[in-house]
Amino acid sequence: MDEAVRWGQEKGLYGVSVETQDWNLLACRFYLKYGYRLGGLDCSVYDALEQPYKGGSALYFYLLPEMV
Repeated sequence: MDEAVRWGQEKGLYGVSVETQDWNLLACRFYLKYGYRLGGLDCSVYDALEQPYKGGSALYFYLLPEMV
């Protein structure tokens, strides 16, 4: 993650965004501990998928320059 953030900064990108599933607690904890903030939720993005993913929600995390 450090390398991805560093690469983005070198390229002049505004920030980093990631998406994970609401049931992926390890990923959610990692992003929050790293400094990301939860910025969005989509409750229907996985509706077309097969089980066990069907019905889950997508969580969108953001790491912006003022957060780094």
